[in-house]
Amino acid sequence: MATRTLRKTRSSQTVKSTLTALLLLTAAACVPSTGSSGTQTPRPRPARTGAATPNPPASAAPAILSAQLARPGPLHGAREDGYTVTYRVYLVFNTELAPASLWPDRFLVMLENGARLEPMRASLAPASERDEQRTVALDIVASVTPPDREHAREPKPEAQPEAQPEAQPEAQPEDPSATKPEAEENDPAWAAAIAETRPRAITLSGALHSETGVIIKELSSAVTPADRPVQLAAALQLPVDDTRCPGAAQVIRTYWTTPVTTTSPVAAVRGAIWLTTRDGRRVNPARLDDLPQTAEASTETSTETSTDDTETLKKAVALVSGDTPADNVVDLCLAESSPALQLEIAAGLFRGAGIPANPMITHTLMSVAPVTTPRPPG
Repeated sequence: MATRTLRKTRSSQTVKSTLTALLLLTAAACVPSTGSSGTQTPRPRPARTGAATPNPPASAAPAILSAQLARPGPLHGAREDGYTVTYRVYLVFNTELAPASLWPDRFLVMLENGARLEPMRASLAPASERDEQRTVALDIVASVTPPDREHAREPKPEAQPEAQPEAQPEAQPEDPSATKPEAEENDPAWAAAIAETRPRAITLSGALHSETGVIIKELSSAVTPADRPVQLAAALQLPVDDTRCPGAAQVIRTYWTTPVTTTSPVAAVRGAIWLTTRDGRRVNPARLDDLPQTAEASTETSTETSTDDTETLKKAVALVSGDTPADNVVDLCLAESSPALQLEIAAGLFRGAGIPANPMITHTLMSVAPVTTPRPPG
């Protein structure tokens, strides 16, 4: 009997010892290993998928900054053939465009009467220099319904309206179909009919590409009427190089809603533009690049005009008198190295062809160059 009891006791102790050993092994498996110094060695964590990169570079989404309607062309055609009127709309984007991606069928124009049509032509003009390609000119041919007829014949797709006004104006004045319908244009009923064909909105119906390869699509913009003043669409800080403001400390490029000219002397224009720099100074540009002037402005140049102003004036007169039209880009060349932060432009300095002059403008500047912050040592 005593022998049997002793065996049970030993068996029970063996089971307890085995259970205790298993518990200790389980606990040891859950404790992180330690190094020789006694500190715990962290277990590697799996990398997160889609984790954000620290301090990602800031980049703005593609956008249409402005859509400005220029003055419409004259009424073309005759009652027998139907009437058309040609419009031009200037679009300014916030990025440079790849010329190869620009086609008329990438745009859809909505008219005041609700009609939708594609532009006849789309071009990077007149601001088409290598680093200016943000402006698109759309030429739109709209069919005008005469007041005394329900429908007018659609214009022929292959027609070139801008070549038609002087087709036969004096050779055969007795032919009413060859004369410009000035009487109809000035009639209130005709004016109302033409007003119904004005572009109201622009939609990007296809894809464009930026110079850096970004796909631009699904954008739209209301069209500003031609009787509204010209406005500043964008003002950017650009690095100085041999093609823009050579010798200056910095350059501010301004994009306007339409091609602009000025009737003021260059010195007066410079004196009516102020820039506030980071060090608190309020300065005028030392020089202006790509600023076309009218003939009246060139005759008002005084003997106090600086050498830089004279060179700008020579370029402007050559530009206006030659075959190259004015564009919507004006560069402000600064002698100060402290970065400009804000731009102010007096009212009445710049105007478009038949477009009222600009109002007073205050604009915060943007930098297109990436800003890099130096890392602290260590």
